[in-house]
Amino acid sequence: MRRPPFVLAGWICCLLAPLAPAQTLTAVPQDLATAEVAFMEAEDAWLHADPALERDLHKVSPAEAHRRIDSRAALANEAMEKRQVYLGLLISRTGQLRSRLAELGAGNLPVEKMKGDLEQDQTRILGEQDSVEEMIREFPGEENVLVRRHLEEERNRLINLQNNIARQIRTLNNLQSDPGALRRLLEKQQTDLDAILKDYNDEREASIRRRGDYARLYSEMHLSVDAASRAAAPATAKSGSSKPAKGTAGAAKNSSVPVKGSPAPAKGSPAPAKTEKSSPLAGAWVYRSQPNGWTGFAEPGTVTLELHDEGSKLRGSYSARLPVKSGVHEVQLTLEGSFTSANSAKLHWRSVAPAAEGELTVKLAGDGRLLIERIQSGDSFVPVGSEVLSRK
Repeated sequence: MRRPPFVLAGWICCLLAPLAPAQTLTAVPQDLATAEVAFMEAEDAWLHADPALERDLHKVSPAEAHRRIDSRAALANEAMEKRQVYLGLLISRTGQLRSRLAELGAGNLPVEKMKGDLEQDQTRILGEQDSVEEMIREFPGEENVLVRRHLEEERNRLINLQNNIARQIRTLNNLQSDPGALRRLLEKQQTDLDAILKDYNDEREASIRRRGDYARLYSEMHLSVDAASRAAAPATAKSGSSKPAKGTAGAAKNSSVPVKGSPAPAKGSPAPAKTEKSSPLAGAWVYRSQPNGWTGFAEPGTVTLELHDEGSKLRGSYSARLPVKSGVHEVQLTLEGSFTSANSAKLHWRSVAPAAEGELTVKLAGDGRLLIERIQSGDSFVPVGSEVLSRK
């Protein structure tokens, strides 16, 4: 299993040692090491969980399919969440080193030891790259394209880390031949740490986006199972219906012919009841940028709502890109609830990744627009707020 190492920690700690002999910094602090192990174990559990899910999706019962989707979605969400925690600790650690490096004064550097630490890191990274290559080969086929893409990104990152280590070793070799280069080295390393901080922040933002991608994937699996189940229901009912009893077909055929002696319909009697129309809430709705058209942290990037009238129930899906303080969350919800009036409903929503539930309301305004309001959320990943939507 791969380990994204903190490549500069080993020899930058040697630089910092003269400043605080009683507070020696370890290459991997305990909280960081613990977070790393937790992340790797969670990711490994997710990547190897239920590999036959896609193949069995429409072969097992809907209840079994939903249970298996929820199980793997929960593992994916846990892996992405622990990855974000781990990267957050890396960002904090790098920031501390960047601050202390700025305070470093002149002095003799243990160049040979620092080179040895870097070479050990380089050997470890090569082993981790081999492990990632092996995992990529374990996930062939189109059904594993997202997992394989994720692993290929990790492989490329490990290659970049190897290049960084090689550059640091060359820097130390130059330092040995020019002892007065410490000042230049410190300036260079401060720049490098700034670049590493940016990389880690970019990686954390990418993890947030991937969390949304996987949430959308598993939500679409749920919708696919539900759609297949609804399509199979009429066919089952049709195949199970019995033929009319002998003699009843003719009666049914002639049921509209008045029977001799029967009273004629009263003049002005009501016509037969018409089929009830679908609710005005049903259909596809989207958010279009407009003044006072939302509440929340910032204006949403996209919002799509689909509602289906199923008699006494209203079901559907909600997908959106919602800005929050830490970035943008890709939100995927499945909806089910009841009408509170002809033009409004209260719906219970469910998110697969993260596994959370909550409540929202929809209300059709007189101008034909729809107000959707998330009034309760079981996870801050799905923020409360509202949008005004128009028909798609």
